[in-house]
Amino acid sequence: MATVSKVFSKVKMVEPIKVPPVKACRPVQNPYKEPERRKHAIQVIVGGTLTFAGICLYRGDEKFYKQFVTPAMRMIDAEQAHRFAVRCAAFGLLPRPKMRPDPPSMAIEASQKFPQNFRSCSEEVT
Repeated sequence: MATVSKVFSKVKMVEPIKVPPVKACRPVQNPYKEPERRKHAIQVIVGGTLTFAGICLYRGDEKFYKQFVTPAMRMIDAEQAHRFAVRCAAFGLLPRPKMRPDPPSMAIEASQKFPQNFRSCSEEVT
């Protein structure tokens, strides 16, 4: 039997791998800085809220109108609310009324209920 020293003497020693020195790594920076994260979060929250409100308004959700739209409109001056509503209607943002035409049985002739001698607004009253 061979002794341990004879076995090791026959083994060639491997040269160690030369590794270049490692430079000090700087810490990984967060790609989102704190103010940018807040700004992004606010944009997501506002966008989601406006989307939710838009869907509820489009569907005509009565609960949403009762809890949010009506109290918000009461906080605004009546004239400003009227101007806002007219602008919304002009841009087609308000839903169309869901009314059906009256049946023919509801129609009456003016001569049946009123006298025929109507006075025109352009005529002078004496």
